[in-house]
Amino acid sequence: MKKKIIIAASLVLSIAVAVFGLFTYQHHQKQEKAKQEREKYENYFYYTGQWEIDSYQFLEDGRGVVVHWKSLTP
Repeated sequence: MKKKIIIAASLVLSIAVAVFGLFTYQHHQKQEKAKQEREKYENYFYYTGQWEIDSYQFLEDGRGVVVHWKSLTP
């Protein structure tokens, strides 16, 4: 009887360790993916010059607008 309890407890413990390891691995993978995305976009430089709307036209269904921007500082 004592041997069965030890076997059952060790089985439950090993399953718990396996589940914990799986969650830890998935969390690590998510962090690594976020780090790669962050590093991908950190290499870009942004330029925000002076712009004004040159012309615009509303779409036929009224759900959007097409805008042509003109740079004031080329």
